[in-house]
Amino acid sequence: MAAGTGKFSLIRPGNTCPFLLITSLFFHWALANNMTDKLLSAFKRITSMSDFQTTWIQMAFYGAYFCLALPAAVLIKRYTYKTAVLAGLRLFILGSVLFYPASLTMAYGHFLIALYVLAGGLSILETAANPYIVAIEPEEAGTKCRELEDWASTIKTLAAYRVNAIIVAESWTSAYEKWIKTLPNPEEMQTETNSRMPLENRMTTPEEIANTTAFLLSERSSHTAGQLIHVVGGYVHLDREMINA
Repeated sequence: MAAGTGKFSLIRPGNTCPFLLITSLFFHWALANNMTDKLLSAFKRITSMSDFQTTWIQMAFYGAYFCLALPAAVLIKRYTYKTAVLAGLRLFILGSVLFYPASLTMAYGHFLIALYVLAGGLSILETAANPYIVAIEPEEAGTKCRELEDWASTIKTLAAYRVNAIIVAESWTSAYEKWIKTLPNPEEMQTETNSRMPLENRMTTPEEIANTTAFLLSERSSHTAGQLIHVVGGYVHLDREMINA
């Protein structure tokens, strides 16, 4: 604080870049936290899971927070905040990448593993980021920095709701074509699958999924948030509901 002026700097000189980078990490774990509820409803609808089965999503997510928070603190004490932040980012990226092979196998356990790794990275990030912000701020700026962090928390939560998900069922892709040819009666299976599609009795095309994605990314969907968009030709809404009735 400058003598006689009553002014103080919110961030110590030379710490502006680290402060902004660390504060930006708050958006990462807020976005993931707000997506868990969407995953619950998505898995329940697509795979007809029970409430107990879908609770494993939250158990995997918050279980990773519980398991890795203490190791993160040990990592910070033994090395540095920077080491912990980089380790958390690596796990976060690894968990995100693991969702791709999980989408190919469509195994529930693989999705849970990817989510656990991703949440583990976020646990380390959150454990490192909060005390690091305190360490780099001037002592007299504590209240202002807390207000800034609260503001960031509010914005990150609101930003998370500007997220939508596209749900697909049977889609005619090159991978699907290769898979169906491995079945004993591929043509019969394809005809039976097409007959279950209420709209035009055919599978969804990749182009139709891409068009929906382009719409959600455009300004035309600027007031659309937190939605599960089913590009399935009515399959999930009609056919599966009739089967489960």
